[in-house]
Order: sequence, then C-alpha cells, then structure tokens
Amino acid sequence: MVKFKKGNIPWNKGFKRGDNNIWDKVIDICHNKTREKAKLGLWKTNLGKKASPETIKKLSEAHKGQLSWNKGNRGFKWSEEQKLKLSKIAKEKGFGKWMIGKTSSIETKEKQSKNNRKYWMGKQRTKETVNKIKLARSKQIMPIKERFMKPLPPKERWAGGGQ
Repeated sequence: MVKFKKGNIPWNKGFKRGDNNIWDKVIDICHNKTREKAKLGLWKTNLGKKASPETIKKLSEAHKGQLSWNKGNRGFKWSEEQKLKLSKIAKEKGFGKWMIGKTSSIETKEKQSKNNRKYWMGKQRTKETVNKIKLARSKQIMPIKERFMKPLPPKERWAGGGQ
C-alpha cells in the first residue's frame, strides 16, 4: 500500500467524473513533472553532450572512495544438488550433448520440417554458395551404409523432409 506523503498532490486532483478531456490534463501534469525533474537535475538532460576535462576531473574526485555498482554481486548461485545433477549429466553424455539418446516424436519432426520450409520459402542460394557447399561436402567422409538394412514399418517411418 502506498502511503500518502505530506505536500504531494494527488494525480487526479481537479478531475471530475465524466470529464472528456481528462487525458489532456494528465499529459499536462506529466509534462510539468518532467520539467520540474529536469530543473532539479533528476532528469538526464545532458545525454549526448561532451563534458569538459575540468568537469570530468571534478566528477572523478567526487566519486573516489565509492564502491562500484557491482561490488559484492556474484551472480546466480547454483545449489549443491543442482551442481551434482548437471555434472552427472555432463560426465555421462559430455558437455553440451544433452539431446543424445533422446528421439523426437514424428509430430515434432513434422513441425520442424514445416518451419524449416517456411524459412527457406522464396530464398535462393547463389551459384557461388552452392559451389562452396558442394566442395565442402565432397571433402566429407561419409559412413558406409549397410546394404541389406530392413526398412521401417510405414507407421514409424518419418514422412517429413527438406525441399
């Protein structure tokens, strides 16, 4: 609950119920408040202006001895339980390999394929880019597939794919 401070004027003082130009009055009040803040030096009116070397020296002297804004802040702290869990996963699968061993559902793969098609819709690679890709792929060593691999049943086969 906000406490009322002596000397503060309520924001709705002078407004009547059913006033059509209530927002004009609100804007006027806000504008006056910003002007008052600028006069008091609370508003950043010197943005973009370059301070003279004397001013910089004065400010430097004035701020000496103050603690920096981030002194004592050490960021987010993991609990011991969380650290153990994360390190266990990292040791088992390797760092950054948390998806290994997990398989996406057919619906998820279809969504990914659909979004990928949307991304490439109407985009064409230049001949230079295509040649670079061909060259890079020609240098790749691909694993030899087994010739007599049994095909998956139709329900489990993924029907999506690129273009």
